Amino acid sequence: MAGELAEADSLYRDQQYEIAADKYTDLTLERPTDSSLFERLGAARYRAEDYTGAARAYDQASRLWGGQDSESLYGAGNAHYLSGSLEEALSRYDRVLELDPAHLSARKNREMLLKELEARRHPKPPPPPKPGPRPEPGPQPPPDDAPDPPDDNPGPDGPGGPGGPGGPGDGDGPGGTSGELEDSGPISEREARRLLDAIEEGSQEVHIDGRLAESPW
Repeated sequence: MAGELAEADSLYRDQQYEIAADKYTDLTLERPTDSSLFERLGAARYRAEDYTGAARAYDQASRLWGGQDSESLYGAGNAHYLSGSLEEALSRYDRVLELDPAHLSARKNREMLLKELEARRHPKPPPPPKPGPRPEPGPQPPPDDAPDPPDDNPGPDGPGGPGGPGGPGDGDGPGGTSGELEDSGPISEREARRLLDAIEEGSQEVHIDGRLAESPW
């Protein structure tokens, strides 16, 4: 028995924690009321990062001590803390400080634990997203309901088209109906006389290519 315990302790010192934990487990089956064996088992499992198993071993050691050993309670509190059982860890730290108010490590761990519990109960909202890069200034696309742009090539109703200045149907412009010449025909004697009078008076570029409709002559 003593040889097996010494072997387990040697494995622990050599940092072979999982093998040491197996040895300690076998010894606790042989001596289930030995609180020191459960403390050794708790330490080996803790070093092997088996925090749930370590908490069970430390809690058993504390029970065997009648709940009066601050170190086994402190080990149990740390193991419960790292396994995620925060309420269990808090109760162990509280008991340690009842037994030993000067236990600074238990007090410090308890303060950290309370902050973590508060953060879990009242989580902070996520920060607002950071603003992205500002767009470069430049022409913006027109809205969907914007009017169509002006046509660079006027259609039939544009300048020069039907109804426009100078176009057919414009009574006041050249080519309109009110100034339209009728078909040419023989001139009257009166017209011939007026033509001769104009020539004698020195009038220039007088043209009578046709008879004006409804002329006052």
